[in-house]
Amino acid sequence: VIKNLDNMLSNVKDAETGTRGYIITGDIRFLFPYYGTAGRIDSIYSVAVQLTRDSPLQSDRTHTLKRFIDKRMALLQFSIKSFEGNNRQRTDSMIKLQPESIRLMDSIHTTVSLLQREGERLLNTR
Repeated sequence: VIKNLDNMLSNVKDAETGTRGYIITGDIRFLFPYYGTAGRIDSIYSVAVQLTRDSPLQSDRTHTLKRFIDKRMALLQFSIKSFEGNNRQRTDSMIKLQPESIRLMDSIHTTVSLLQREGERLLNTR
């Protein structure tokens, strides 16, 4: 579970970093890490669901994590489309979403941390 969550978080960070690089530079190559992350995250999530199915708490947290990630990925996609639709310039709507983006990443980090701590605790009791 712990490694699985690390992989999921790493994919979200890759998508976020790639999007940020693209918006800062306008260089499409920065989006290469972004492409495919949604599919990889879905695959990792499917494994996480299986690994946490024996713990209602862990299962609920896994589903909550996925909702946060889906919202964050939707904001990244919105930013890319807004940037491209505005002649590769940042838009006011992109800037207004920054606090929400930060809140979502904080929620993702917190949820991953809670899942990992509980996973370690469960491992130590088995």
